[in-house]
Amino acid sequence: MDKCYLCGNHFNESDVMKHDEHIIQQAIGGVLKSNNILCETCGEILGRAVDAPFSMMFDSICTRLDIKKDRGNNKGTAKGVVFSNRDAYGNDLSGVEVFWKDSKVTPVKPIHKYSPDNSKVVVYASAKQLKSYKERVRKEVDERYDDGCKPEIVVCDDLSGVITYPLELDDEAFKKGFAKIAIGFASRVGVDRDVLNLVLDVEQNKIKDNVSLLPFYPKGVFDDIVERDKKNIRHYPSHTLILFTAASRTNLLVCYVELFSTFQFYVILSDQYDGKPIYEGYQQRLDKRESYIFKPDRRYYKERGMILSSLGIDQQRIDNAYEKQKEFSNAKTAEEIEYKIIQDEYMKQKYYVDFDEEVKIAIDYASMKLIEPLDQLSLKNVTDTLSNARLFYRSDENDEEFFDVSSYRRCFFSGGECHDYVFYLKDFYETCEGRKKRKEYGHNKLYMLSGHMEIKNIKEKLEA
Repeated sequence: MDKCYLCGNHFNESDVMKHDEHIIQQAIGGVLKSNNILCETCGEILGRAVDAPFSMMFDSICTRLDIKKDRGNNKGTAKGVVFSNRDAYGNDLSGVEVFWKDSKVTPVKPIHKYSPDNSKVVVYASAKQLKSYKERVRKEVDERYDDGCKPEIVVCDDLSGVITYPLELDDEAFKKGFAKIAIGFASRVGVDRDVLNLVLDVEQNKIKDNVSLLPFYPKGVFDDIVERDKKNIRHYPSHTLILFTAASRTNLLVCYVELFSTFQFYVILSDQYDGKPIYEGYQQRLDKRESYIFKPDRRYYKERGMILSSLGIDQQRIDNAYEKQKEFSNAKTAEEIEYKIIQDEYMKQKYYVDFDEEVKIAIDYASMKLIEPLDQLSLKNVTDTLSNARLFYRSDENDEEFFDVSSYRRCFFSGGECHDYVFYLKDFYETCEGRKKRKEYGHNKLYMLSGHMEIKNIKEKLEA
């Protein structure tokens, strides 16, 4: 691409400057970048209008996953509500609003409750709240009880039980956030803005207001197993992008966007695509990264060009980053800027995974699960299973087997027929059964992610 996908202006060295743009929002852990899809002005506009409200909806998830950001560690909080009935002290804390921070769950406002047998009074408070509130509880106990029967004051600065963290989804911001990701990925692959007629208004230079998202639901037998066992396969949770042309209608251009292995939608980008068939996939992991400090040694200075090239860093990027901050009072030297960029790129690449390899691992896993009960299935189900297998496991002219990734999330076999996911699901959701199943599936995906974060939280406490 040599022009901005939003305003359509060609990049130059004066008024239409290239902008380092995260395809998936950096605030939700996205690391894939492109510096030739948006100009600086449009990047800033979309950052305020789309990225900020979109990312804010996932803030509690990012906080609990401890997602790192280019500008430092995530030190935010996640607000939730206690869902379970009784805690370890026998107290009912249902409905208590809490904050999650640094792997601890504390009430928004300090509270205290007497145990059912009145042997204890439990003070639920954070360390910051504790001193003054505990003194208040002590005075209450002194006033209520005689010296011989005063309940023991117990402090709890980490609530247990089931905590729910509601997602407050803004429909318009949600849709535009997904659309922006899809447009950015398509532009990075080289699709021209004029083709993206269903998501971009090229006359008014904006993302359309009526973008429609088609929720994913696993219909193929392999997808059903992969989604059910996703957290047991590899790199859970993760972000995934797939840009493809529909198998039966190559003029339909679609981007599948999956965030946190949970929010899965098809964005229909165009019904006027007339280029070559496309299938481009990308996946990144979201695991907490290790700390890393780049320290140049004698080898670096000797092999600088080779090292920069291997990380995809050119001199112009270093110069631009230096120029942007050189007038500041805390400006860094060009060398310091260079070292910071190297460090960021090194850390970013630790998140990349091989998309084709990850799909193959998932499909192989599902295949093994299906082989065991194959003799117990009906003839129809056996036929569908074998047909779906042939979508992925193919043979060349020399009868050498190879894995073909290009059907993943694109099409599947059912009832002896091959279906495009986007067409099948559109009809499926027009039925009561389809809408019900999609709702149940969405709840199950959120429950899986929530369970993963709870286990992660427990492990971090044990390791502390």
